[in-house]
Amino acid sequence: MKKILLGMICIAGASVALAQEPSFELKDSSNLSKCSYDQQYDYENFLDAYPPKKKNNWAVGVGLGLPMLLSDIKPLMLKSYGADLKVRKAFSHVFSLRFQSIFAQIEGINYRSHDIGGVVAPLNYRTRMTDNTLQAVFTLNNINFHNHQAKVGFNLFAGAGFATSFTQFNLLDENGNPYDYSNLSNIETYSDRRFVVNEIRNLLDDGYETSDVIANGDAKIGNTRVLPSILVGAGLDFHLSKRIDLSLESRISRYLSDELDGYKLGFGEDWLVYTNIGVNFKIGKNTEPLYWQNPLNAPYNKIMKLEQGQDPATSFQDIDQDGVVDILDLDLNTPLGADVTTRGEAADDDKDGIPNYRDKQLSTPDGAKVDAFGRAIDSDGDGVADVLDMEPKTPAGSFVDVNGKAISGNNNGGGTVNNVLFMRGVDIWTIFFDSDDYTVKTDYHPIILNLASYMIENPSAELILTGYTDSRSSAEYNLELSKKRANSVLSYFTKLGIDASRFEIQYKGEQDLLVDNSSALSQQLNRRVTLRVK
Repeated sequence: MKKILLGMICIAGASVALAQEPSFELKDSSNLSKCSYDQQYDYENFLDAYPPKKKNNWAVGVGLGLPMLLSDIKPLMLKSYGADLKVRKAFSHVFSLRFQSIFAQIEGINYRSHDIGGVVAPLNYRTRMTDNTLQAVFTLNNINFHNHQAKVGFNLFAGAGFATSFTQFNLLDENGNPYDYSNLSNIETYSDRRFVVNEIRNLLDDGYETSDVIANGDAKIGNTRVLPSILVGAGLDFHLSKRIDLSLESRISRYLSDELDGYKLGFGEDWLVYTNIGVNFKIGKNTEPLYWQNPLNAPYNKIMKLEQGQDPATSFQDIDQDGVVDILDLDLNTPLGADVTTRGEAADDDKDGIPNYRDKQLSTPDGAKVDAFGRAIDSDGDGVADVLDMEPKTPAGSFVDVNGKAISGNNNGGGTVNNVLFMRGVDIWTIFFDSDDYTVKTDYHPIILNLASYMIENPSAELILTGYTDSRSSAEYNLELSKKRANSVLSYFTKLGIDASRFEIQYKGEQDLLVDNSSALSQQLNRRVTLRVK
């Protein structure tokens, strides 16, 4: 029994250990879901040959098309047109879901006559319709693994949804009288149908004034039919850039109706063929949609370098031990332990030309000149880098604001401009707050970021955070407010990964006022949190 119990404890312990989230650091986790982190880690460390599938953003497209209604009456191609809108989301390299909405206007004339509401006239119609469908799109270009990057994609798609159609007839002339067809020759002769249709077109005006009468039992909204829609189609996509592609598609839709042209003459159901050309735009982060990414792209660099003469037996060696095999490494002399990019180059997060392993200031302002250790040049020694300093020759010992301008006053070793106090030459930093508020303003984020960087570089360093208020409210209220202010600053450090145990929190309320509360400025100086290295 004891052995069984011990075994169960061991199994439970192993299960808990396995359930812990991975603590490794990813070099490239952009556009990845959390469930893909393990595979990305394995890929970056050459434990897996393939990277995980990236999350895909949306794509929208617009197009112009030519609709053709396969019905009892042949449509007039030059009188028919359409436009469409598409929204697409890829879920794999092959499968996407897409919503498409089409608007089409179609006109048609037949040489035969028919009784339309008591008026005998050649068959004619104009139908305005919409078609709204959700489609499954299958992209077949990634099946061709011989290409590094496909430039033309072939799609097959099918879907279902609903359509609306509104049909009218042109039976009356501009005076409201039926047209006189008595002068038309051979009006019912099939061999002369093209000639007759042209004569009819010359006789008719552009007014379609008579609405179709929808039979009882058909779904409708006013004079508009509402119909179920199913479709199949195929198309080509032409890759123009990471964000833009050109598409050419054709589809055929079925509506389970024989009256899209307004007539039911017993020749079968009406179908719509829609051919369009359009432009698609990818929105979101600058990553190509999945349907343009060959899932075998990742190993191609290795294969190509091997084909150029590298020894397969040594293709996965890592001379500088930076985690990137030599076949992919652009810098084979990276110092041991240095942060590197996915191509083995020493990382330089702030783009100042000094790699992270030698950079003493990892958040150098953009465009700043730096010294050999990546620290922004500060010619006047006022704590504000030259690139940000609006007064680059501040007198020695001056207190400055966030823009490097000298400020007046000697408020216990500091001065204020725009609610920012900078202490120079001492180990105390101060953050000020608005009245009755404990929100940390963005002006003070540089102070927190610099101290957080210091604590990361010095794991044994600890800080004392002390909250204060002015003395305008009750002592109990002020004590609680000072506590909230100190904890508000603490939360910024913990969000940056600094453990809360490295901070000593003190709440002093209205004690230890810097100055009396005789003015708005003095009240402002008392509403503060001080930060001091322990």
